[in-house]
Amino acid sequence: MLSFYEWAALLEGELLDGYQTIYEDLSTHLRWSAVVDDIYDPQHYFLLFPGTDDAHDVRADLSFWTRRYYFIVPHEEHPNSDKWSDHRVHSGFYQAYLNICRGLGTLLDSLDKSESTKLSLIGHSLGGAIAYFAGLDVHYNQMWTPEQIQIMTLGAPRVGNRPFVRSYRERLGQQTIRLVNSEDIVVRMPLRWLGYADITPEILIGQRRGCMYRLPWRNDLKDHIITSYLRVLKDYKAAEA
Repeated sequence: MLSFYEWAALLEGELLDGYQTIYEDLSTHLRWSAVVDDIYDPQHYFLLFPGTDDAHDVRADLSFWTRRYYFIVPHEEHPNSDKWSDHRVHSGFYQAYLNICRGLGTLLDSLDKSESTKLSLIGHSLGGAIAYFAGLDVHYNQMWTPEQIQIMTLGAPRVGNRPFVRSYRERLGQQTIRLVNSEDIVVRMPLRWLGYADITPEILIGQRRGCMYRLPWRNDLKDHIITSYLRVLKDYKAAEA
């Protein structure tokens, strides 16, 4: 079983022995790829969503605008859409996922899927938000069971309101690992008073630096960048060895 560090390092292209890239989408600025353990577990696929390395870009995109969420993708109006009328998600994050979802569907259709096939989705920052939507899409539309899916995010922002989060937790809450490094402020945005909720409880890594760093104008965003997450996770791995 891979450590959190080994999972996260895949986002930076640090492939373990036997792993190889089978798909790479560079058509948008939100690049993503898929790798597989071709030697030890050829039925275990990893979807990697690095997101953006510029935390300032992420913070600038944390607007309060929401849109209705449809479990059906592509998202045409559906006869049962009224059932989900209270499920609302961040419009920018959801649109970022819709921009890559057709390529994801093409990739999944090409896999030789069986009951033993596993799919792990890993995302940092905006890539973490995309991983949440991708996980739901894979489960709901591609008919993968929750037991086949694992999601791990690092520094991912909030993506939806409470009704959406309740539905997510019912489907994939037990399959989701949400890592938060120290005073990473991005995970606390958009703000709760705007109607947003945490997708799952956080797993805190790193040391708290004090409540003053939770203020947007005092936070230096150092805890958000992927290299900070990797450094802390590497220390954890060394301590457990």
